[in-house]
Amino acid sequence: MKKWVLILIPSAIIVFTSSMYKQTGIAGKTGSPGESTCQSCHGDFALNSGPGTISISNFGMNNWQYVPGQTYPITVTVSQLGVTKFGFGLECLTSANLNAGSFAIVDPTSSKLLGKVVSGVNRINVTHVLNGTYSLDSRSFVVNWTAPPAGTGTVKFYYAGNATNDDVSTSGDYIYNASQEVTELLCQPPGPVQPIQGPTSACTGIQVNFSISAVANATSIYGHFQLDGQVHLPLLL
Repeated sequence: MKKWVLILIPSAIIVFTSSMYKQTGIAGKTGSPGESTCQSCHGDFALNSGPGTISISNFGMNNWQYVPGQTYPITVTVSQLGVTKFGFGLECLTSANLNAGSFAIVDPTSSKLLGKVVSGVNRINVTHVLNGTYSLDSRSFVVNWTAPPAGTGTVKFYYAGNATNDDVSTSGDYIYNASQEVTELLCQPPGPVQPIQGPTSACTGIQVNFSISAVANATSIYGHFQLDGQVHLPLLL
């Protein structure tokens, strides 16, 4: 009687789950000089051609003028009605395309820092993290930015966003990008303070008025005044 031997040869079976497709952000895709945008991979639609938007805002910076060395929360928001998953990339460069200031992550569950060497410079980017991008209709990403030292001059934020259809592929997604210029706030010292004009003595219960000439680059003046030989509380003019 013949005996048959069944030999089982295992084969590699690779199961792709949906989370494997939901990649983290990629550095060097902000649209800055020498870089492409996320559209180089998510290329079904022209850049900025979708019904959504991308915007940037800050807290504490007036008229997009930075104080050297000061830290500001920066928010990048990607919006598109009906979308539930978004991505982004952000960097800040000087006029010579060097890193301008530094970033610090606020929420590590939504964003992280990555580097990309472009033209010999390791440009630091803030990008989204795996599965940290879900939100209906819009998603905001917040990061702290510390402004560069005095004398750096004008810098620019470059940022790009992805409004995806969450179909575990790079197809069918809309890409948006923009930039924001930020100027250095140059300190202007106040001009010379002129003597306070007013009476040198007064009777009790009598209102007296004091005045001072305008001082260039000053919004308020604090000082003391002396009346009848006594120094009184600080005076705000």
